[in-house]
Amino acid sequence: MSNFEKLDEWLNSLLPEKDSQNNELGDTGIVISVGDGIARVSGLENVKSGELVIFSNNLYGLVLNLEKDIVGVVILGDDSTVRAGDNVSLTGEMFKVNVGLDLIKHVVDSLGNLLDTQTNITTVEKN
Repeated sequence: MSNFEKLDEWLNSLLPEKDSQNNELGDTGIVISVGDGIARVSGLENVKSGELVIFSNNLYGLVLNLEKDIVGVVILGDDSTVRAGDNVSLTGEMFKVNVGLDLIKHVVDSLGNLLDTQTNITTVEKN
């Protein structure tokens, strides 16, 4: 058995079993490696470039690089909490950021969420 076949067998053993109610998306993958804020993920068959994914620790990622068997995901947060072997799920949503005049003079994270206040701003739209 070649090293590639061993790796493929190992990856398949880590992927969760899909039940008949949740198999329409091919929506679960596994982190192969993490480095410099980028996670390489296998198993996300129906992912689109620009789509948000969520890691098993509830951290979001942005899909940017689509290869044949591997997807490159920019981790939108502390990449030290994402490890090889973690599960990744599709959200079905494209990356959108909150925009609007009410955000002027506020500090926001990479998803456009307010970091500097507890006030909810309601006149913001996603683009």
